[in-house]
Amino acid sequence: MKKTLLLLTIMMASLTAWADDYDYLTFEMTDGSRASVSVSGLQLSISGTTLTAGSEQFTLTNLAKMYFTASDESTTGISEVMAADLDEATEVYDLHGRKVSRNDMQRGIYIVKTQKGTFKVNVR
Repeated sequence: MKKTLLLLTIMMASLTAWADDYDYLTFEMTDGSRASVSVSGLQLSISGTTLTAGSEQFTLTNLAKMYFTASDESTTGISEVMAADLDEATEVYDLHGRKVSRNDMQRGIYIVKTQKGTFKVNVR
């Protein structure tokens, strides 16, 4: 645990040198979700196993990585797509890159190509 805290402290100290052209510090969790905080006046602190960045708090064991970005990356990238758009789908792929039929779509996330664009779709 001490090694992890020391490593995080060193990383945070060295990250400030790279932050010149970036407006956000983005934290990616082990489940793939992201949260971005503005670097303007940002204060970081660690208390036990909790990292506080501005108004956000993160459990250290849930953090996969953190990096600077020019935009807020808190979104998931999954768009809401209407059923009519799915009816116009020209191609559907699963996350392994395999082409699937619209009729064979089960619960999960798919990449759907339509004439309007390409979407990441969550089928529930």
